[in-house]
Amino acid sequence: CTACSVSSSPYSNCTLTCSCQRRAVAREVVRPSMFCWRGKKKSRESGTSNDGSLADPTQTPSLADATGEPILPQVDDRPYAVGGGGEEDEAVPSGCAGHSDAMTSINGHVGSGKPSTGILLTGIIALQESVRTYNEANPRNPIVTTADVSTTIVLPATAHLPEGMQSYVNLDNGKYGGIATRFVSHTWRADAEGLFQAIVAHSIALEADGIPEVCYYLDLAIVDQHAMNQAQGCVPMEFEALSTTFAEQITACSEVLVVASPFYNPLVIQRVWCLYEAVLAWQHNVAVTVVSPPREAVALRDRIMEDGGHEILIEVMMRIKSSDAVATVVADQMHIKAVIEANIAGGYLTVDDIYKTAIRQWVLGLLTELAETFHPRTDGLALFLVKCGLIFNGVGDTDKSIEFQTRAFRVYASLYGVESEHVAATFVNIASANHIMGKYDTAVGYLDKALVIQLKVLGPDHLSVAKTYGGLGDAYKAKGEYDRAIEFQKQSLAIQLNLEDSDRLSLATTYSSLGIAHRSKGEHDRAIDFQNKALAIQLEIHGPDHPSTADTYGKLGNVYRSKGEYATAVDFLNKALAIQLKVHGPDHPSTTRTYCQIGDTYMELGENDVATVWLQKAVTVSVATLGDDHPQTRYAKHQLAFVTSH
Repeated sequence: CTACSVSSSPYSNCTLTCSCQRRAVAREVVRPSMFCWRGKKKSRESGTSNDGSLADPTQTPSLADATGEPILPQVDDRPYAVGGGGEEDEAVPSGCAGHSDAMTSINGHVGSGKPSTGILLTGIIALQESVRTYNEANPRNPIVTTADVSTTIVLPATAHLPEGMQSYVNLDNGKYGGIATRFVSHTWRADAEGLFQAIVAHSIALEADGIPEVCYYLDLAIVDQHAMNQAQGCVPMEFEALSTTFAEQITACSEVLVVASPFYNPLVIQRVWCLYEAVLAWQHNVAVTVVSPPREAVALRDRIMEDGGHEILIEVMMRIKSSDAVATVVADQMHIKAVIEANIAGGYLTVDDIYKTAIRQWVLGLLTELAETFHPRTDGLALFLVKCGLIFNGVGDTDKSIEFQTRAFRVYASLYGVESEHVAATFVNIASANHIMGKYDTAVGYLDKALVIQLKVLGPDHLSVAKTYGGLGDAYKAKGEYDRAIEFQKQSLAIQLNLEDSDRLSLATTYSSLGIAHRSKGEHDRAIDFQNKALAIQLEIHGPDHPSTADTYGKLGNVYRSKGEYATAVDFLNKALAIQLKVHGPDHPSTTRTYCQIGDTYMELGENDVATVWLQKAVTVSVATLGDDHPQTRYAKHQLAFVTSH
């Protein structure tokens, strides 16, 4: 940083670790489109094939052209923005959620509500500077939260103003005031400096897009805190104000900014007010954009680079549960939830979907931008791209997963050549995405390519080779070729049993895969034997309350169902469900799958009324969490239609 000389992150050459966020300094160190994704205009090569593959996977891989240069698959590297037209069209905010016609450019919405007073960025920075000055003078008792800002800065600074006019924006004859065009959704217990930084970064991004200085509805500065001390949270909002006046403040703006901080557990998803603000925006076609302070983005990037670090973002995107959100004022919480239950089709599941859409688009844009903070053609960049692909695979966004894995492939191929274990690993990951999409032949093609490379560079007795054999077994099982599936799984098992440092969890996965294949052949006792071997390892390593343990209980339940032992099947499925409800909650895809399996069991028992209850629950949650077109949703709908027609 040119102001404080803070050095770069160990993974890149960027200087975003700097805490100097004054506007002039921010322009130097914050790339304009970072931290509030709006879509940068780029022109690069494009061209994954329509089926998501990189090349014809059934052909023998051609790894170099006639000149000996590596043949790299093409990838669409255009900006990952929602909606939009050609490259000359203005990009839309990343977090547009709800109705499709809400996905317009930032200037495409004309506020329909009554105009509200807002605070200019200069006023935000003045407030930020007051906080910093106070903290420099009081290092032992600093201002931390937004509530602290209200109590320590806003209330004293506005005490001299006339009663009824004691809002921060009225200081200095209202020189910081204007008509609000952006509504800021935040929590009073969150980090105040992060809030200010996020707004500054958002404003800089707009400025880079040619949008002049905007005005923010930030209640901290706009609301008379002497009349309604929001930081103390003791005055409930009138129900009429909740349903009309407050909605007008949202609809008068063209965008609602949701401040996501900290990245690993955004407080906004736990607060019912913030969820309600997003719902109002969705109802009135106002764009919802998730923003974050620059330092959070840097911390997120570094966390992702740690072993297993990518899993934290998967959890953030999956754990949203609006029915559990709270408010400091209990009356507000009750009123807002009553409005959601009475007026929102789908209720809390719709609210969850609105927020998940916004969070997912924020993550997508953020990861795309963070990739640019690495030196090009480096191991760090390639590893980051791989982890990004795993994140999107984990939440079912397989197209984006393939894009990131393909970019990783290109970097690894340029560094090590196309016959390297790193390239083989990207092929395995691309195969996994295609498997989830139901494109099993494409998955087999990529696994075959990976296996050719792995056998050549790693030898036949390597764990990676065993895992690729296992992946081939899973793909052939999905294709209905059970004997070939068992053959590949046995090859995988033989390698793992001969390894001195075998990965026990990988061994459990192989046992489980063999159990699934034998169940598909009707060999139920052998299937049960293999699933019990998998369960023993999982209980030993993970204990009884782990998702993998639940998954194996579910597989045992399915075997007993196929065997006709329905009571035992229900027992195992209920064990799986109990763990999933404890770990994931009722609205997680894994939990939903178990709802469906229990429904299937009762349907085979002939108890159609009970089956209908479980399958209806599976359909409702699957639609909200996975979408109408996901295979799990389609299966649940098919089963429900069948049971209700008989």
